[in-house]
Amino acid sequence: FDGDQSDHGKRGLKPILEDSNRRKLMFDCRVDSDALFHQFGVSLRGVLDLQLLAVAAERQQGKQIDFLPGFARCTRQWLGAKTVRLVSSLKEEIRALYTDERDGESALWGKRPMAIDLIRYAAVDVGLQLPLQWALINQHTRCADQVTFL
Repeated sequence: FDGDQSDHGKRGLKPILEDSNRRKLMFDCRVDSDALFHQFGVSLRGVLDLQLLAVAAERQQGKQIDFLPGFARCTRQWLGAKTVRLVSSLKEEIRALYTDERDGESALWGKRPMAIDLIRYAAVDVGLQLPLQWALINQHTRCADQVTFL
C-alpha cells in the first residue's frame, strides 16, 4: 500500500510501524528509522533487522565482522549466487527503462501513482527478505534464539 496517497502515511503507517506485536522485517533500517522518526514522529518497534541477524549468524560461526554486509552480499551468501543473478537481471531490465530519468531518481520515486515497473523493482528486494530470514534462522538456530525484535 502507498502511505503517501492520503495523509502521507502519518495515520496509516504509524500504528503499524510502532506496534511491537506486528513483526516487521527490514534490512539496515538505520536511515529509514531516522527519517521516520524525524519526519513523522514514528518510533519503529517489532522490527527484525536482517543485516544485524546476518552479522549475528556470522559471529556465531566465529567470523570477525569488520564491515556491515550489504543486501546483495547477504542474499548471495545465504540464498545463493543463482538467486542474486536472477534478481540482478530483473532489476537491470527495469532500471534500463528509466536510464534517461536517472538524473531525477528521487523525483521518479516520488511520482504518484507509482509506475508498475517501479513497484516491481522495489518488490524484488522485499520478496527476498522472508527467504533470507528463514535461511539465517534455519542455519543458525542458537543465534536466532538470542535475537529479539526491537
